[in-house]
Amino acid sequence: IGGFFMCGGHSTIGRMYGPACANLLAADVVTADGELIHVDDKQNTDYFWAIRGGGPGFFGAAVRYYIQLHPMPTHRRRSGWSFDIDQFELIAMWLGKHQNALPKYVEVAFTGRTADGKPSLGLGCTINGASDAEVETGFKLFKECPVLGKAKTSRENFEPGPGGGGIIPGSRQVLDGVWSSRSEEH
Repeated sequence: IGGFFMCGGHSTIGRMYGPACANLLAADVVTADGELIHVDDKQNTDYFWAIRGGGPGFFGAAVRYYIQLHPMPTHRRRSGWSFDIDQFELIAMWLGKHQNALPKYVEVAFTGRTADGKPSLGLGCTINGASDAEVETGFKLFKECPVLGKAKTSRENFEPGPGGGGIIPGSRQVLDGVWSSRSEEH
C-alpha cells in the first residue's frame, strides 16, 4: 500500500476521488536520523509533501498511513478495446477533445503495450455509477468515440474483477495519467 500512495496511485475511481496520494492525510515516518515523527499539512510539511507522490526518492520510512476513505461505487462496469499502433493519433485527439466533458464517474485509460511482440494500444473505460441507468449513460457518452469501430478486439460492459485493471500477464505496458481542472482555453 505504501508504493500505491507514495508513487501517486492511479485507480479506476481516480476522477471521482483523485489519485491515492491526494487522499493521504498524514503519516508516521522514521527519519534518516532514526526519529519517529508525525507528518501532515501542518507539521513536518516537507516530509508530508514529499511522501505524497515522491515515490522511491522519499527520504524517510513510513510506518503508518492516515488515509481518506471513500465509499465504493455500487454499480461498476468496464469495457476495453485494443488497436493497432497507427490509431494513436485518432484516439489521442478524441480523448484530448472529449475526456474532460465525460462525467467524473467515467474513468478512461489509454495504454501503450506490446502484444505478441508487437506494439499496440489499449483503450478502456470503467463506469462507477450509482445505478444501472447511470452506468448505461456513461457507456453511451463514451461510445461516441469514432475510433471504436477500428478496434482489433473489444470486450464490453463486463464486471471488473478485483485489481489488475486489464494488465495482460507477460506484456509490457505504459500507463500515465494527467488530472487537470483547467479549461481548453488555457
